[in-house]
Amino acid sequence: MNFESIKSKHHYYWDNVQKSIFSSSLFIKLHERIELALKSEFSIKLIEHVKLTMSSRINQQILNFALIPVVLGACVINFNLIFLMFIPPFSFFGFFFISVVLINTIIIAYGIVWMIYLQFAQTEREFFLPYNYKRILKINYLLYKTILGAFAYFPAIAEYLYMRYFVGKKMEQFIKKDIYYGSSFVENKLDIYMPDNTIGSTTTNYHPVIIFFYGGGWTVGNKISQKYLGIRLSQMGYVVVIPNYTKYPKTKIDGVVSDFKRAVVWTKRSINDYGGDPNNIYLMGHSAGAHTSIFTIIRDVIYKSRNDEGKTNTELYDIDPEWDLPKISGLILSAGVYDLPKHYEFETSIGFEEISSMSRIMGNTQESLVKNSPLLLIQDIANNKHININQVKNLMPKKILIIHGSQDLLISMEQSVKFNHTLKDLSIKELKLKIYQDKDHEEIIYDIMNLSNPELVADLKEFMSV
Repeated sequence: MNFESIKSKHHYYWDNVQKSIFSSSLFIKLHERIELALKSEFSIKLIEHVKLTMSSRINQQILNFALIPVVLGACVINFNLIFLMFIPPFSFFGFFFISVVLINTIIIAYGIVWMIYLQFAQTEREFFLPYNYKRILKINYLLYKTILGAFAYFPAIAEYLYMRYFVGKKMEQFIKKDIYYGSSFVENKLDIYMPDNTIGSTTTNYHPVIIFFYGGGWTVGNKISQKYLGIRLSQMGYVVVIPNYTKYPKTKIDGVVSDFKRAVVWTKRSINDYGGDPNNIYLMGHSAGAHTSIFTIIRDVIYKSRNDEGKTNTELYDIDPEWDLPKISGLILSAGVYDLPKHYEFETSIGFEEISSMSRIMGNTQESLVKNSPLLLIQDIANNKHININQVKNLMPKKILIIHGSQDLLISMEQSVKFNHTLKDLSIKELKLKIYQDKDHEEIIYDIMNLSNPELVADLKEFMSV
């Protein structure tokens, strides 16, 4: 039995377990009693006091660190009790042990979720920790699926370690690190990965360029973690640019777009010094990076396609007008989110919407989700009398490849399917959608890193060569 079938079987099993727990009369009654207790006058005053105390980010971090030994201690106790239950005479205390294990399991489940909330869900809102058992179960279930899926990455991790410690040093001469590209945050720099035939070459045979924007929910991520991807793509014959960019909560979406725009402009102006063709630049983005790559392009195209009446519309403005975004050759969009209101509904269904920074970085309103959605912006063009649709079609990249994994737990593949359908209205010359079966959110990128998906690698090469 292969790993994918085992993973599918476990997912089916835990789906049924989750449904059984949610419908359990014991849990429902327990939840009702907890809600009733929290509505008492004493509880309300206590909660207000806790909110006031925990409004400090320092206090939140202290609580977060304090939860670590609590969760680890509960895990150690559970492990020992489960072990002792099978050893006489301790097995006679099995009922007591099971009760303690169940209590500790609840502590572990809540502790894990609270640590996640303390780390990612406290900006731009009052201090809040969830107590609803359904949300606790959903988040733990999502975490379980993520950890289970991570086992599939072991070959990629082993390959990464090999590349880093045995091959990486040999590749250092083909990597230019920490080049400042003009971000509004001076710590934001980029790395360049060059094919080995560019060093010392006296010819003018320039290579196609890929600017890769990593994901991370606009909150986490670093160009260093993408080093292996940069090496692989450069070995395929491309000059690869991987920038760092400003993330939430340091900035909102306009600041991220600014960094994306400046990185593209810098590449256009300077990449020929590193063996790259400034007239053959592709943007490649994963997850949040895919959203902001296409969003940066579409926003710029719409702004440049306004008619005379549309130029008086102050709702549409140019971010960093001194940096004129050049036209690019194509886009490679991996596991991206393009309809933000729809994705917010999806996040809510899996209990993730309060942890995700998407709503907050976009502006924390329904209106802000709409206006920052590439799919909805394109749909609006046809009915917007202020926009010249023919100019939009002329300025859009002529090649777009959309890829997604069928088992993506974080972003539904429907996002890519519907976006591909919407893009057809813009008469993109080469528009392709590829859904890779049994691949999750991260496996698309790992498959490129360790060349474990020949179909994906072949699709990428074919797209770049046309």
